[in-house]
Amino acid sequence: MNKLFLTILLFSISFFSFGQIEIILEAGNPATFESALNDIGSNRGTITIKRKVIVSSPTTVPENITLNFFNGGMLSMSTTLALNIEGNIISPLNPIFEFTLGVPVNHNLTIKNKNQTIYPEWFGTCTYQDSSITDDKNTIQTAINALEPGGEIVFKGNYTVNGPINITLNEAAIRIKGIGAYMYGSSSDDTNYIRNNTTGIDSPIFNISAYGIRLSDLNFRGKTKSNKGSGAVGRALNFVRANGSKDLDAAISNCMFVDFRTAIYGEGANLKITDNTFTASYMGVYINQASRDTIGDASKANTRGHIIDRNRFHSIGSNLPNDSLVGSTAIKILGTEPYTALEELHLTNPTGTVKYFQDYAIRGYYNHISNNYADDCKTFFYGTVDRTKIDGNSILLSGGTAINIYGGEHGAITNNLIDGSFRWNGNQLYYSGQEDLVPTGHGVQVEYANFLTIHDNQILNKRKHGIYIIKSKNSSIQSNTIKNFNRHYHLASGLGGTQSNFDYPAQYDGIHIDCTTKVDGQGYNIQNIVTNNVIGIPLQNVSARYGIYMGDGDSYGFLKDNFIVSARLVQPILIETPTGVCSSITEDN
Repeated sequence: MNKLFLTILLFSISFFSFGQIEIILEAGNPATFESALNDIGSNRGTITIKRKVIVSSPTTVPENITLNFFNGGMLSMSTTLALNIEGNIISPLNPIFEFTLGVPVNHNLTIKNKNQTIYPEWFGTCTYQDSSITDDKNTIQTAINALEPGGEIVFKGNYTVNGPINITLNEAAIRIKGIGAYMYGSSSDDTNYIRNNTTGIDSPIFNISAYGIRLSDLNFRGKTKSNKGSGAVGRALNFVRANGSKDLDAAISNCMFVDFRTAIYGEGANLKITDNTFTASYMGVYINQASRDTIGDASKANTRGHIIDRNRFHSIGSNLPNDSLVGSTAIKILGTEPYTALEELHLTNPTGTVKYFQDYAIRGYYNHISNNYADDCKTFFYGTVDRTKIDGNSILLSGGTAINIYGGEHGAITNNLIDGSFRWNGNQLYYSGQEDLVPTGHGVQVEYANFLTIHDNQILNKRKHGIYIIKSKNSSIQSNTIKNFNRHYHLASGLGGTQSNFDYPAQYDGIHIDCTTKVDGQGYNIQNIVTNNVIGIPLQNVSARYGIYMGDGDSYGFLKDNFIVSARLVQPILIETPTGVCSSITEDN
């Protein structure tokens, strides 16, 4: 005891003249730690902790005092104790908090200094540090619970969790960061990741019910390595507000997601997802579309304000003919409720028992999906496009329909590059010797979406239609370049290489607008402006049906001024006469 007092006295005198006091604790009982706090008082000072120091009563470390932990130094306390640390902490990546009743999941340890970065390793030894440890969930959860709103936690190692880590309103607006290390994809080389070790198909790593969360520079891995998403389980991030609020106001940037069923899932408004990499997963981003109800019912959360920009999506479903990959897509904004074609139903039910679109509030809108790079994905986008912009994306080697629109009004699909060929060589459709992997699908498909702008897209080498309109009226389809649609011919290594010709009929078109059931002599797909498009089949030995097919006619004269090269087409343009019934030309979708 005399030795400890002498040490305190010497250091106090040594630093007092500079306005700083340092007290060194080799080890101590509760009175020792409390005495050190009292000795520093309101002065600026440091308590250096070299061994275990016991804390047995609610304690506050004020902002003027720094805790400096050496290897082996820690504060030992009861699981239910309130310890508020308002000052800074200096420590290596070792446990500095010991809980006598085991690691708590909901502990009231609080680090109030929002500028203080904390680390999971401070709250327990992690799996990458000790091979006998198999789960970091409770350690990470305790660290998260220790943060005040606005605080920051940094992950520097590799971690495994066997269950969701919950982020609630108590941790609103916290920052979750890694160190920006690249993840190669094989477990032996991966660095700086959190691995989801659960078997639940929708079980996440982070279950986020708070607003304002920022995640950056961190990698996420699914339970097992998947083949382009086949058999993948779990989620990385799950954003659902617990109190029914719509506002997520979260941002995810410079992260990598590998081997997930769904990498990011969200319900609500305002997710900003930028500069990330998604690979070998069934689905990259899934935003659950808000329900639509009669106007005046504002109980449903909005699905709006999502920005998905400058990400890379790789091997999301691909063109593998695997039943487990049906529905795989890089980005999905669509709910479980079917999108009812309200106007069409009204036309067929003149009694008025079915409402018009304007009688409903549609709350999925104003989303921006732009400047993304997707390669080897089955579908790039699937979902509703209410006041949504899909612009400037490069969608290469799309194994299915590249952009699949189901519902919405006033969306803009512009300036996208869509190429269905293999490895972006216009002569190739698949790996040599893998004829069963011929890509399929359309360039852009539209169903129950009106008043769209489909402009300035490059659509190349798609197996089916370039642009396929199932149900759309009052839309503008202008200035698109559509080449080598109905693509059925493969050149293995250029014009001089081995050729493979599939015996497919010329059944697909550059722009195909379906014929629909007529009501009073008028179909659904009317008043669509189709003009200034460039359509042709420059690749020899490829043939197609029509450059443009207008299934519901062109009663308003909106089809004009298109440049169509007739070579290798059955007919440049076919306009059906609206007679009340459709011709034999149908689409198998």
